[in-house]
Amino acid sequence: MARLSEPQKVEIVRLLGAGATPPQVAARMRENHGITVDRFQIRAYDASGPRFEGGAHLSDLFWEQREAYQNELASIPIVHAAYRLGQIQQLHERAKAKGDIRNSMALLKMAAKEAKLFHVWSTNLGDLSLRHEQRPQIAQRAELAEIFDRVMMRRARH
Repeated sequence: MARLSEPQKVEIVRLLGAGATPPQVAARMRENHGITVDRFQIRAYDASGPRFEGGAHLSDLFWEQREAYQNELASIPIVHAAYRLGQIQQLHERAKAKGDIRNSMALLKMAAKEAKLFHVWSTNLGDLSLRHEQRPQIAQRAELAEIFDRVMMRRARH
């Protein structure tokens, strides 16, 4: 185990509070200070973990850093799923208007992944079975576009 000075402990806590993983913190400590700190020692300074050993002042610092990090993330539109889905929806509508079926389908797939609905592509949605071997490809695409539009409308209402 590396012997850490107080400023090094503070740096580890700040990095962890800002969302860095223990391997990332270890690499940073090696680059900045030339010391090797293993991930288990680093985890001891993660106030969100069960083995926190940093004391009250480092815990407070961790949570202040975490809050600042989350507030910073919240101010970036692309971080929010609703924003990303809205952008995908706009691109999908443009592709559909141009008759670009391939791009339109790729965007539908991307939106399904984004909305964590990827299983929709191979499961039964009540009255709409998506078994592709039963219908021609063009009918499948139209049906998928309709499903996506319905999902987006539901999300917009909520």
